[in-house]
This record gives sequence, structure tokens and C-alpha cells, in this order.
Amino acid sequence: MRTLLFLLLAGTALAAPISVGPIPISGSGFWEWDYGPSGSGMGVSFSGSGTNGVDSISMFISDGTDNIPPLFTPTPPTGLSQIYPCPDGGITVNGIHTGPPKCFNYGFQGDAGFVDFKDGFFGPITLHADLTGYFNVTSYSEHYMVIQGTNRLVSMYETFTITATPEPSTASMLIGAFLLLVGWRSTRRVPPGLG
Repeated sequence: MRTLLFLLLAGTALAAPISVGPIPISGSGFWEWDYGPSGSGMGVSFSGSGTNGVDSISMFISDGTDNIPPLFTPTPPTGLSQIYPCPDGGITVNGIHTGPPKCFNYGFQGDAGFVDFKDGFFGPITLHADLTGYFNVTSYSEHYMVIQGTNRLVSMYETFTITATPEPSTASMLIGAFLLLVGWRSTRRVPPGLG
């Protein structure tokens, strides 16, 4: 009976994915969509790394180029979204590496993201890592071309960064300065006889 219980618990532990994080990550990349005469479709490239003191990640993603039909124009991303089920590139988490022919999933939106290692296209998740950082668009451009007498959007290009620690915004700095000034003025002493 003891042996059966041990085998059941060991089998359950082996089937559960490894879960790590959250890991702060920093890096940069680009997103592009090109439908022009030499259009290559949509693609994303990102390279980044980070550590939380216990867990670490290093990643390079090259995903895309899928010849989107001219009736569909994508919206430039405000985060990283997976294009293909098994993208090119490689990810290493705590010394465990994955890349083609193994599959991985990824995503990053706002200030949080994830990476999942999979055992094959439809295979189970073997490792899950939560990521933290701040997605910032650093540049964006569009290119138009006259096609059959109509000015059409034929390409978009966006560069972005993910930073582990955000830079303070101007509004936050102004509010902080105002509160500091109000606090300083309220601590001034009133001269005797005027209060």
C-alpha cells in the first residue's frame, strides 16, 4: 500500500509543471507588419534577461512573417503577443533551455508577462515563469504607397523596450513636489501675537 501511494504521489509531482517567478525582465525589440510589394507579413523580435536573485531568465524571440491578407491591417501592439504556436528563438530559465523543435508560449501586457515551455506543439506545459516589467513604445512609423490609385498603408514598424523598473513620470514628479511644498509651508511657525 505504501509503495502504491508513493508511486501515485511521484507521478503527480512529475506531471506538474515547474513554476518560477515573478522575474523582473529588461530588454528591447521591434514589431513590424509589411504588406507592400515585397511584404513579409507580421513579425516580432525581442531579446531580454533578468533575475530576482533566485530565478533567472534569458530570452530571444523571433516570431512571425505570415503574409496577412490586404483586407486585414493589425493594430500595433501595446505588449508582446505570440504570432505562431512554435516561434523561433530560445529561452533559458534557471539553466533549463528550450527552443525549436520544442515549443514555448509567451506574452507580455502592461507590467506583467509569462513564458511557458511546452513538450511539443500540443504537449503539456513543463515550465511556467511569471515575468514583471514595464512595456514602453520607443518609436513608431507607417509607410503608405499608392496602389491602384489609392493611398494604402503597406507597412508599420514599432520599437519597444521592457524595463524592470519604470522611470518616474512628469505628473508624479510634479505632484510630489507640490505635496512637499505644502508640507513645508504647513510646518512654518506663526510669529507670537499674530496667531
